Amino acid sequence: MLIRDIFASNLRKLCEQRGSINHVCRQTGIHRQQFALYLKGDRLPNKKTLGRLSSYFGVPEDAFFVDPTQSQPASSVDRACATILERMRAAPPSMPQGLYQTYFWAPALEDSIVGALTVIRETDGVLGFRRLTAAGERLDPTWTYVKGDHQGIVSERMGWLYFQSSNRIDPKEPTLLAVRWAALSEPLLSGHGMVTSHLGPMVVSVVMTPMDPARTLLSAIRRTRVFSLDDPKIALVSRFLKQPVLH
Repeated sequence: MLIRDIFASNLRKLCEQRGSINHVCRQTGIHRQQFALYLKGDRLPNKKTLGRLSSYFGVPEDAFFVDPTQSQPASSVDRACATILERMRAAPPSMPQGLYQTYFWAPALEDSIVGALTVIRETDGVLGFRRLTAAGERLDPTWTYVKGDHQGIVSERMGWLYFQSSNRIDPKEPTLLAVRWAALSEPLLSGHGMVTSHLGPMVVSVVMTPMDPARTLLSAIRRTRVFSLDDPKIALVSRFLKQPVLH
């Protein structure tokens, strides 16, 4: 499901618990026509309106973006996964939780950078993440941006942070990123990853930067877009993305 569809589905379920849509609109002060756009998945609310809905329904803002079609994690894991998770708990990654702006670039993208949002959280002693990726189309058929909703775990070995995940959207392809902290005064992770395009597996350069803790989840989601490689606002990111792939 797309982010707007997920938001719309969760909003409809919450409204069903409060009676009529008109009643909810009156209580929240949101215009009925505007509310209809949210329910149809045509638009996301701004920061102020999302905060108003969160307060009215008594749920955190990020609850509106949890995919209702996905089953919740099982209370127990199989033996093969249990061994891996125990090793991760014994040596947790040295990476703060929070929101991270994630950038991908490969020569096939030419002067474009794919932007994504990575949310990192610890659950039951394991550092997990969810990565939402931008989408778009190029006239050049050698590359297509594909909407991604990857979910996985973070591990650390020999100074490298590994992001292992699979896409929640068909064809549910796996990805692996390996990044490490750059020797800079400001926090920045750089490295490479294996992702999938319509041509098959592709090696890409990756840069991750922590986002301002004051930034809301909604505003962070809106930054999942395509950037220009020569955008002066991300000059440092571009420099690291253009570093040669390690062999």
